[in-house]
Amino acid sequence: MKWEHHKSLTLAACKMLGIDCVRLKEAVLLPDREPEYRTVYGYTGRKLKARRIRIGHHSTAAVDAAFRHMKVARRKLIRGGDFIPELGKALHYLQDYAIDPRRKILIFSIRSEKAHEERENLEIFPDREAMKKALETKIYPHEFIKIAKRVGRKRTVEEISTAASYLTALALKLVVKPEKPEDLDSKIQKGAVNPSVPGSDPLDTSSHKSSLFCSFDSFISRDPPGEFSFPQLEAESELVPLVPSKLPSFVTGFRLNESL
Repeated sequence: MKWEHHKSLTLAACKMLGIDCVRLKEAVLLPDREPEYRTVYGYTGRKLKARRIRIGHHSTAAVDAAFRHMKVARRKLIRGGDFIPELGKALHYLQDYAIDPRRKILIFSIRSEKAHEERENLEIFPDREAMKKALETKIYPHEFIKIAKRVGRKRTVEEISTAASYLTALALKLVVKPEKPEDLDSKIQKGAVNPSVPGSDPLDTSSHKSSLFCSFDSFISRDPPGEFSFPQLEAESELVPLVPSKLPSFVTGFRLNESL
């Protein structure tokens, strides 16, 4: 996606939420300026090895990366830190994810550099109706990944614009102005959500607890001592940009069944 389109989508969502976007519209370009990498595992012969690869902006890995950045951004916002860079990265990944770089051959979808280039250069526009729907959506934070992947990747300019606009506004709202879901009280009464348990965390999807056991209140509260703990995040080093020259030597020729 062109940088100008990243900025226009971000600016439109900010205006609908009534928040300042001066720094955020520049921060949304960070993943292109400072590429990020993730660890993947695969076999070379019979040996299991690990390597660092760049996070694919049009793969489901982009949604996972965006959610991790949203967690960090929310934590920094609550604690009075600078959350703009993290939020900008999250929005960038979600906007790029809306673009499907594949073309269909019979019943198969295959990555195509030609299709990727064509869709990257489409004139993406802010779909304000989609943004309005996103702002009206009330969800638990841990449901965001499932919803984003359900929105999926699109191929036409209208579909891409709608998907990117919806995800941008929804992510922005969840970090900056989250709302309590309408059914939270009933879930508390049923015991599905326990707001009084220390360590309850709606964004810690890797927890051994049931995801609904994590209280939404810990996401929107000021993290009062002894009541709610903020997300136990994955090591932040997982998202530290790496210099390509520092990647392991076995990267070349590495065999990996990587999803598009």
